[in-house]
Amino acid sequence: MTTTTQKILFFAICILPSIFAHHPTKCNRSCGSGQSKPVPFPFGFSSGCPIQLNCTSNGIVSIDQFTVQSFTPDAVMINLPAKCNRPIETLRGLFSRHYAPTSQNGILLENCTRPITTCEIPDTTVQTHFELIECRPKGLFNDPNNNNNMSCYSEEDIETEFIDYLSIMRSGCQTLFSAISIEPLSGNGSPVSLEVEMVQLGWWLEGDCECSANANCTRVLSPVNGQQGYRCRCYDGFVGDGYRAGLGCRKASSRCNPAKYMSGQCGGTTRVGTLVGGIIAGACLMISVALTCCFIRNRSKRNNTKKTNRRLCEATRMTIPIYPYKKMERATDFFSDKQLLGTGAYGTVYAGKLHKDEWVAIKRIKRRDTESIEQVMNEIKLLSLGTPGYLDPQYHQNFQLSDKSDVYSFGVVLVEIITALKVVDFSRPQNEVNLASLAMDRIVKGRLSEIIDPLIEAETDTWTFSSVHKVAELAFRCLSYDRDMRPSMTEVAFVLEQIRLSRWAASVQDQENTTDLSETSNLSQKSLSVTVKKPNLDTRGLLVTEFGDSKMNRMTDLSPVSVQDPCYREFQRERGGATNPAADHHYCRTRTVIASISTNPFPSLKQSINLLRNSITLEASLACRVSDFKALKATSITCGQKRRCDCYDMHNVLVPYSEAWSWQKFIIKERKMLVEINQDLSDSLIVLQHHPVYTLGTGSSEEYLNFNLKDAPYDVYRTERGGEVTYHGPGQLVMYPILNLRYHKMDLHWYFRSLEEVVIRVLFSTFSIKASRIEGMTGVWVGDQKLAAIGIRVSQWLAYHGLALNVTTDLTPFQSIVPCGIQNRGVGSIKRLLREHLSSKESGMHHIEDSKLLDIAHKSLIKEFSEVFQVELHRKAISELEFSKGEPFTLLTGN
Repeated sequence: MTTTTQKILFFAICILPSIFAHHPTKCNRSCGSGQSKPVPFPFGFSSGCPIQLNCTSNGIVSIDQFTVQSFTPDAVMINLPAKCNRPIETLRGLFSRHYAPTSQNGILLENCTRPITTCEIPDTTVQTHFELIECRPKGLFNDPNNNNNMSCYSEEDIETEFIDYLSIMRSGCQTLFSAISIEPLSGNGSPVSLEVEMVQLGWWLEGDCECSANANCTRVLSPVNGQQGYRCRCYDGFVGDGYRAGLGCRKASSRCNPAKYMSGQCGGTTRVGTLVGGIIAGACLMISVALTCCFIRNRSKRNNTKKTNRRLCEATRMTIPIYPYKKMERATDFFSDKQLLGTGAYGTVYAGKLHKDEWVAIKRIKRRDTESIEQVMNEIKLLSLGTPGYLDPQYHQNFQLSDKSDVYSFGVVLVEIITALKVVDFSRPQNEVNLASLAMDRIVKGRLSEIIDPLIEAETDTWTFSSVHKVAELAFRCLSYDRDMRPSMTEVAFVLEQIRLSRWAASVQDQENTTDLSETSNLSQKSLSVTVKKPNLDTRGLLVTEFGDSKMNRMTDLSPVSVQDPCYREFQRERGGATNPAADHHYCRTRTVIASISTNPFPSLKQSINLLRNSITLEASLACRVSDFKALKATSITCGQKRRCDCYDMHNVLVPYSEAWSWQKFIIKERKMLVEINQDLSDSLIVLQHHPVYTLGTGSSEEYLNFNLKDAPYDVYRTERGGEVTYHGPGQLVMYPILNLRYHKMDLHWYFRSLEEVVIRVLFSTFSIKASRIEGMTGVWVGDQKLAAIGIRVSQWLAYHGLALNVTTDLTPFQSIVPCGIQNRGVGSIKRLLREHLSSKESGMHHIEDSKLLDIAHKSLIKEFSEVFQVELHRKAISELEFSKGEPFTLLTGN
């Protein structure tokens, strides 16, 4: 009895305290039915657990309202799904006495009053992973004026362990969208893995270290209350959680190690045989390792590199090769001066051989000051995007590059040269980060001078001014979104060579007497047909149309000041009678540009660009293009010879719209085949009237139709031309020019203005009606009435569709639409204007019958077209077109 009592006392005094010391309070570490894996210490789901988590009825572990994905010895991974309009205060649930988000996170916020620039995650990565989630109005993802824009917050100080909750609340953002966690793939300096919609929470226990033996103690300063905390981790070679109250640490070894086995402590009688076999196996293994060591090491390195690249590619959706610093040192002979290529952009560039002995350029960044660090970060962002700013925008449609992609990239280089701006600069406003977009915007708006490099001093002399604008014009063409609209690299080289040669001619010009310009401006009485006249300027500084009593006094807003062939005789005289057609040609063209600019000492940008552009067209009147320039043989123009234009004249015939459309498509198809074999020898012109019909452009909106398509009064066609809805009908002369603009001018603005000029000339010369253009609205206007509408389609520089002039048109059908999508403006006709504004003393035109009025307008239209476009018309019958019926059309509805 006494013995039993002693045993009970011993158990109560010695054993029970030990048990309660390790488990002072019961902690439930299983969630759900018990089949799930228990969470590690110190986590649990009851009040007795040091760090208490939430457990749902279906066995899901969570912190606050967010699901727990995994545990590590120092962090917990939380799922933060993307969600719109989630209050930013929700983030407070991730900050507690025992855990908080680490600085290895990028917190994505929305509804920000100001941009956040601290995040190091590339914007493209964020957009790629969240582009399908629409929290903003469509199209406003990168709009700086949109209050719903997304911002990424992370800590600027890389030494900070946790994210500052108060800093986030002071960021000016309203909603919490999601997060991206950044995890190193391996050791220091290694690449990173991006965990999307994840937050990394660092955790700790409060108080002094209570780690078990054979464990490290890491001190942690709580970002929530500033109290000291700690984490434990077992030494290498030990397993467990490292906590005295948990599993502690135990040696990671088997119960019977080799030493015990050889000493016989594990039992058995075969240890001698085992020893011999072990020695033989070890010797074989050592021989095998010795033979394959180098191969395995190299193969392992390659596999590790591929694996890292693959994981980085999966995280960033980009293929980025990674090379260790030592390999780059070896490739450049430890950055030897012999390998030096040059310096620039806060770094030094060396030549080196990397993979497969391929020569590459290796840039070694020099970090010297704050500005250089910002530059480094800018370049890192650029590298993470691939080659931004230079890449053909159409590449993202079909993932294919062409020779025209090189033209686009070269256009960006040209803009770099004249602006000295970075191709991509995140310090600029968001809509101006891309230099190509910035340059296109300034050129179109006539504000190129805002981005010209001040060091160029473009205003110091005429040649510099004109050359800068010529380069800007060339860059504008190269940066066209449509590949077919860009010139070839051969054409680009030719234009640049012209600019270079014009420097010499300009220096000769500067030595001449200033009276030479007035002499050339009085050559209109000479034998050549090209005349000289100074263009007038309106109050906006733009060239305007001026009418006089004779055709010699009429100038278009696109006509340059011209110089006639005495320029050549004068130049030859200065050179002692020697002849050089190519040099003469460049000299006279330069003289033309200089004379144009000299007529106005302060020409506007638009004026100068128009003059410079049209000096190219003037070459046909002054001299032949360089005929031995192989790439331009097909487009060279014979001196003094007009281009042939086949005219299909049916102005007094009502032609169904579908038939006329079919004719145009057939001619375009035929012309494209001729272009491919350099046999496109003529243009085409179709003149006709249509049965009543409504037509829409490719992107036209049906909201401009004042009727239901099911009850349309006439047929409605959607075509491939540009522009909004319009009406065609009897009494309206429709002109469809089918021109190869490579033989005229590869400039759509010029083509639009030329079509308008044809109508303006017709109205003034034939009917004494002074018409005009309205800035920003294509077409010809008399006051607020639109008399002519224009809509074209250009493919491979072949233009078709065209213009429609209201002569005796019944304007009633226009009331059923919003013509050309222009509100609060009307539509007029020649007949109505003559009836309303011309008295019988001024003209008898308003008494003419409709058919005769159409004939008069038609004759003038044909004549002015041939003069503006410098073509020789040849009448042909439409029956001469041998084409197959059944072209596809887009007929929306009809009677």
